[in-house]
Amino acid sequence: MVWFRARPFLTDALAAAGFLVLVLVGYVTLDDASFPNKRPPDLLGAALILVIVAPLAWRRRSPVAAFAVTVAATIPYWVLNYADLMSGLTLYLLIYAVGAYRDRPASLYAYVAGLGVLVPVMVTGLFAEGEEIDVANIVGNVAIYTAAWAMGERMRNRRAYQAQLELRAEALEREQHEAARRALEDERRRIARELHDVVAHSMSVMVVQAGAARRVLDTDPAAATEALGQIETTGREAMTEMRRMLGVLRDGASDGDGLRAPQPGLDGLEVLVGRVAEAGIDVTLDWQGERRPLPAGVDLSAYRIVQEALTNTVRHAEATRARVTITFAEDAVEVAVVDDGRGAAATATASAAVDDPADGPAGDGAGHGIVGMHERAALVGGTVSAGPAPGGGFAVQAHLPLAAPAATTVSPTAPVPAARVTP
Repeated sequence: MVWFRARPFLTDALAAAGFLVLVLVGYVTLDDASFPNKRPPDLLGAALILVIVAPLAWRRRSPVAAFAVTVAATIPYWVLNYADLMSGLTLYLLIYAVGAYRDRPASLYAYVAGLGVLVPVMVTGLFAEGEEIDVANIVGNVAIYTAAWAMGERMRNRRAYQAQLELRAEALEREQHEAARRALEDERRRIARELHDVVAHSMSVMVVQAGAARRVLDTDPAAATEALGQIETTGREAMTEMRRMLGVLRDGASDGDGLRAPQPGLDGLEVLVGRVAEAGIDVTLDWQGERRPLPAGVDLSAYRIVQEALTNTVRHAEATRARVTITFAEDAVEVAVVDDGRGAAATATASAAVDDPADGPAGDGAGHGIVGMHERAALVGGTVSAGPAPGGGFAVQAHLPLAAPAATTVSPTAPVPAARVTP
């Protein structure tokens, strides 16, 4: 079926050829007793049958021309009083094709013109000797032809409507892809700018430590050696973050806004949770494992993933409670944000509470927040999963490996016992 649908002209040609063979066989084997008043079969009749039926092969390509050729051959076939085996059906199919494959003005004109020629011929049959035709037959034929044209017109309108829906769906899909692409590019530029600030901070620390080492190099070699070790550690982490920044930077765009606020990390989760609580969400913050300094990129990515997840909770989930769990494993940090929302679209009246005033909103409100989470995780070699939670609600889970050594100068979080904070 798919093969035939892909080749409509060949399909129509084969159908027309099969129909022509059947009609010619019936014409040649015509029983004189069945049509006593009709002209007997001859070559002229067979030729007219060929001309009447053959246009069915291009009924979709040129329906008006096919209809005109069939009408032109039908008139002498009727006038010469041949047995009418197929002309009525052929006209019906071609009138339907005119309505289905041409626009309304052209199909209507062709249909009216065709009836304008056929009806007078049928009317003359009322007065012809031996013709078994009456007014009811003429009215019935006109009604059937009109119904055929109306059905074709309806089919054409339906196809046009479906084509319009397909075009709209394709346009919407292109817009969604474009919006997702823009959101991805914007998120990558934003990540690159943030990592730029992290690297700049590390370089500033290295400059200060180098100056301190130079000043005590002669008087306190041990202190100078310690400062040089800190410079080495900080420099290695800065190089790691620089590689990550170059990996996500696409066009070198910058804000051009001068100095920027320090980039946040997991130290800022208590403040973030407090803002979410002010928005009406009961948030529980759990720390599991021994808190310790993290590579700056991992620290920033973990914070941003939590921020984006809580933003989606406030904006879209219609949740009342949420739990944020930060687990410090030996070689990774696990982030989990689970809420009790129903997933229904909600108003965004309270969503601003989750946004960081220093760097703008965490999400774009258009459903691209999860794209940003994946980018954040991929930046440090991690993964993110987001979807309905087993017990109801929505869950975001992230695995962020500790690819870079921790440095106290970059991520100054002091180790504290595992704690549970409920604002």
